[in-house]
Amino acid sequence: CGETEEEHADTMSLLEYVQYEQAFLFAYSMRDKTHASRTMQDNVPAAVKQRRLQELIDVFRERVHAKNERVETGRLRLVLVEGPTKKQNLHGQPGTMVFHGRTDQNKRILFSVSDVKTDNETGLVSTSTWNETHIRKLLEEQRQLQQLGDLSVLETPASETTLVPGDYAVVLVTEAKGHTLRGKMLWKTTLSSFANFESRHLKQLDPGMLNLFKDGLLKAWDAKFDDVTTPLAVVGD
Repeated sequence: CGETEEEHADTMSLLEYVQYEQAFLFAYSMRDKTHASRTMQDNVPAAVKQRRLQELIDVFRERVHAKNERVETGRLRLVLVEGPTKKQNLHGQPGTMVFHGRTDQNKRILFSVSDVKTDNETGLVSTSTWNETHIRKLLEEQRQLQQLGDLSVLETPASETTLVPGDYAVVLVTEAKGHTLRGKMLWKTTLSSFANFESRHLKQLDPGMLNLFKDGLLKAWDAKFDDVTTPLAVVGD
């Protein structure tokens, strides 16, 4: 009620400055039997309200997309698995399924899971994942040596495990689409295991070593993923 263009510009500026990760934006409308309906007048034309609303939505989407691309892409995230998506877009990759979940920052993420098998009787989904214990050992060895070999030829043990809603997975964020992230599952984990892995291993690597390790393991991912062999990539905070 009575919002001026200057006040609208202030709201736009606030969205740009704060860079909210979530926002619920609606055009104002009167509600009967409220204080506002008794004391204020809805004197902003509907067309103006819709224009201002769309401008706010556009600014929010642009900022959250840019922030997620900058902050999230290439990060390793702990994800609470919510289950397979209803619409499966497999891009021609046999044995791959798309799941959705929430990161430890409560951001929605879609992530692909390779080498998937579904039990026809129980409906349970299973996949081969890299062994978390082996990943820790590999990180420790690289940290002690402070040198990086050709990780693309690494032979890493994998184990078959089920994946159901409520499980936790380690997911590499590969891209951001607005406020939704996309990525690839690396291995199954627990809250305590991931916290230990992050504090005792990833954070012990210096930035230069971490970047080398990341690049090497991403090459290992690419070399193995096409063959539907469980991939691996590690990126620190």
